[in-house]
Order: sequence, then C-alpha cells, then structure tokens
Amino acid sequence: MLTKLDAIASRLDQGASDSALRLLRNCWEPEMPACDRIPTYCMWTRALCETGDFDAALTLACRAAQEFPREPDILIALGNVYDIHGELEDAREAFAVAVDIEPQGVLQRYNLGAILERLDEEGEAEACYRQSIAAQQDGFVMAEPYMALGALLRRAGRIQEAEVLYGEFLEEDPMHVDALVERALRTSVEVPRPADRRPSAGGRRRGQASRGRAWPGRGVAARIAGRAYAGPRGR
Repeated sequence: MLTKLDAIASRLDQGASDSALRLLRNCWEPEMPACDRIPTYCMWTRALCETGDFDAALTLACRAAQEFPREPDILIALGNVYDIHGELEDAREAFAVAVDIEPQGVLQRYNLGAILERLDEEGEAEACYRQSIAAQQDGFVMAEPYMALGALLRRAGRIQEAEVLYGEFLEEDPMHVDALVERALRTSVEVPRPADRRPSAGGRRRGQASRGRAWPGRGVAARIAGRAYAGPRGR
C-alpha cells in the first residue's frame, strides 16, 4: 500500500490534485488498516482543499478526527482545514493538541506558530517557529519555519538575528532560492505581514491562501507504519 500512497503524495506535490483524488477514491477500502487509513485521510483532505471542495474537506477531516482523535497527522490536517475556513481558534486548538501529543513534531509546531502570528501573538509564534527548527533532525530540513521566523524578525527590526538565521539555514540547504532572496533583502525592515493576518469579524475569507501551510507529506505513511500502530490513543 505504501507504493500507492507514495504515488498519490507525488501527484499532490506536483499540483495534480484532481489526479490524486481519483487515485484516492480507487484505493479506498472500508477495512483499510490504520497505517494506511491515516495517511489516506490526510492526503484526501489536502486534495479536496486544493481542488476547492472546502466543505467536503471539513466533513472528511472531522470524520477522521473522530476516528483518530489523538493522531497528530490527522489533527494537522484538521487544523489546516479550519485555517482555510477562517476558523483560526479551532485551528489553533487542533495544532496545540497535536503538539501536546507529539511535542517534537515539526509540522504542528510550525503551523501553530503561523496561526498565532495571525492572531497577533508574535512572541508565542516566534517560540513555535524556533521549536519547529530545533525539532528538525535526521537530515530533514523544513524551510517554512526558517522563512516565517526570518520575516518576523525582520519586521521587528532584528535584522542581525534574521541574517544569522538565514545563514544557518543556507548551511543546510545552500541552493534554497527563498532563503537566498530573503538574505539579500535582510537590510530592509519593511517586511509585509501575511495578507491574511487579521481575520475579519466573521473570520478570514474561506479558501484564502495561507502563507506556507504545511500538510503531512510523503513520509506520513512510512512513519505511521513504523510506529507499529496499536489503535487510537485515549484522551
């Protein structure tokens, strides 16, 4: 099953969400084991969001969370859908629970930071970004928390700290274009805030792009299989 899920993940990474949806529908089985069911839920939710079917994505994400209420990847997907719907407090709660369950998780730390930043809680957002960076290991380098933290530091006028941060990241990934551009602009403090930073009274417009939203990706299936899944964890 991992080969099929890897193929679907590749389609999503390539932007072929319609094709990924067809593959997901074809591979779905009612008796699918949890080690396959969890990444399938995550990728199906992402594909629905990327094809604009936000209501179906929310329905599926909530169903998955009911079935696996203590599974970090499911909670990350749920938080992303709430984010897309403009329900930032619900997104915050989903990511916070995922962090509580798996404190060393890189994705949930970063996504929680992005939500906190848009809620004007920049101190807590900075802490989340730094924790996400610190949790990266085994050769895995995720650019988003570096870029988000660098932009936050530059907005605060902490240019020297931002330069050090970009330098650290470029040591890990010397050819990363975004980091190179950010570093070239490091003397500027006029860094625009995320466009969707301040939601309206009714919440951010549904489907509006969120900077750097991170989804459970290609490694989800293998990681879950490697955990020797033993059923839903209790609250």
